[in-house]
Amino acid sequence: MQSEKSSLVSALDLAVSNLFGSNIFNIAILGICDLVYPGNLWANISGVHIFTAVVAMVMTSVAVVGLIYRAARPTRIYITWDGLALISLYMGGMYVIYRS
Repeated sequence: MQSEKSSLVSALDLAVSNLFGSNIFNIAILGICDLVYPGNLWANISGVHIFTAVVAMVMTSVAVVGLIYRAARPTRIYITWDGLALISLYMGGMYVIYRS
């Protein structure tokens, strides 16, 4: 039973690492494209796509800070401040994207 729990924790760590690695790699590609693009890349991108990239970067930053500074204990509803922030950022971002 203990090894089964250990493998589930490892699978969770692997999934989180994959998510962060993919996000950071995609943002790095955007930075490289900006360096080699003749002219201003950001001037030719739709405002919705820029907003989406910024929200993704902020959400990744909040998640990393949440992993570094783990809450001592969750609130009464069993969700931590970083979870609430991520949910709020996601809902706010989706509202702004689909409103326009």
